[in-house]
Amino acid sequence: MQAQPFTISGTLRDGQSGEAMPFANCVLLHENSTFARLGATTGLSGAFRIGQATDTAYLLRITAVGYEPHWQHLHLPQDTALGTISLFRSSTTLDEVAVTAEKPLYSADGEKTFYHAEDDPACRPAPPAPSSTSLPTAVCNSTSYSP
Repeated sequence: MQAQPFTISGTLRDGQSGEAMPFANCVLLHENSTFARLGATTGLSGAFRIGQATDTAYLLRITAVGYEPHWQHLHLPQDTALGTISLFRSSTTLDEVAVTAEKPLYSADGEKTFYHAEDDPACRPAPPAPSSTSLPTAVCNSTSYSP
């Protein structure tokens, strides 16, 4: 006999402002592994609902860009509303940020596609061969041979 599927729901809020957190990722992992079983994304109101859960032991992982991840052990044999979950901002201080740009190898103008060979490292000319004075030479004549 297979277990009846149930749902897990909740609402995400910013831990400081209390504002709803849309577009956060909510994933149910098997409790003893990092294998994702089910998941959902929060809506504009911060609400999420994960359906079709059949196991009773999960690890809930909630992530959002710029916030500390939220982890919660769940032992749930039935539909469960988790209520409000608060996520708190994380900060990373960088020593230096360098922004660089490269011209793409391909570009389009209307129906035409252009390939910019001058920017392709594979199309750059090979370095010049060493000068002939450094290459071994052989002089042959009828009477002598010198390498």
